[in-house]
Amino acid sequence: KCNISGVARTSSTFLLTPYLRSRLAIMLRKRSMSLPDYLSLIVSRYGPRIRKGLLKPSRNPKRLYQKAGCGYKPKNFVPRSEVWIAFTQLARFLNWSNCYLFAVLLQMDSKKIPLLNNSNRFFSGTPVRDRGGTVRLWLYAERLFIRKQEWIRKLGRRTKKAARLLPESRSG
Repeated sequence: KCNISGVARTSSTFLLTPYLRSRLAIMLRKRSMSLPDYLSLIVSRYGPRIRKGLLKPSRNPKRLYQKAGCGYKPKNFVPRSEVWIAFTQLARFLNWSNCYLFAVLLQMDSKKIPLLNNSNRFFSGTPVRDRGGTVRLWLYAERLFIRKQEWIRKLGRRTKKAARLLPESRSG
């Protein structure tokens, strides 16, 4: 067989916890994508924002890796060369390992953490580290707001239906 592109496509591996493997499976099923397509999506979605300061680079001279001993299992795949190069450059820019960057981006994408843009005068565009559960509190408040809107819609439909069923008041 002849390789026309001249670049051998090699297999790559992400080390993921069982929780992140299940989140990845959900995201791939939800979007009807393969892992190489999903990697391309998150690189195109988060790459420019990372360069603008979405995530803070590690200050440590050594590369930042995932914590040891968390029951990581390998997820093998064959990425597109240009996407893998762009992803690796993002990881090197942050001084993070590829696995760590993918885990962070997968969590952000699966939890739909709102990305702050620089147009908002109250935020700098960089997320705050979750020291006291601020991100979880934000997500909880957002879920409550969505449920409130759904409740109001359901209540509105029920009251309209009940008004149609009640006999009209007749003045005599």
